[in-house]
Amino acid sequence: MVTWEETKKAEHGFHAQLFCLVVSVAYSTPTSVSYFDLTGRRVNTTQKGVIIKRETLPGGTVRYQKVSVK
Repeated sequence: MVTWEETKKAEHGFHAQLFCLVVSVAYSTPTSVSYFDLTGRRVNTTQKGVIIKRETLPGGTVRYQKVSVK
């Protein structure tokens, strides 16, 4: 993972710094993953239909993704 301190040392200016920061956030490995149905109940990944995937990243950021399971 690229830290903010490392991006300040980039030699290609602001755009390189911003790119490194975005890449580090976008490709962080989640610390936990949970799945929910559309009513908010926790489900497992074998349930068919549309489910919501919730990922918690190491920095505390939470990402949600809509997943269709057939």
